[in-house]
Amino acid sequence: MINQIVEALKIKDPYIFGRPRKYDLRVLLKLILFVYTKGISSSCRINTLVEENLAARWLTQERSLPL
Repeated sequence: MINQIVEALKIKDPYIFGRPRKYDLRVLLKLILFVYTKGISSSCRINTLVEENLAARWLTQERSLPL
């Protein structure tokens, strides 16, 4: 459901200033919403969740994120 909601937002992240982004803002939003539903707020626990949880790995498309 989180994936469908974020994809329906059609977020456009144009490159305007500074360095290009190394990560997709939609993927990061999906992860934030997912960990919020799990009640996780620690960056260490989020990192562990992304490495171990199959649903989190699918949402992030197994990309490394800047945590």
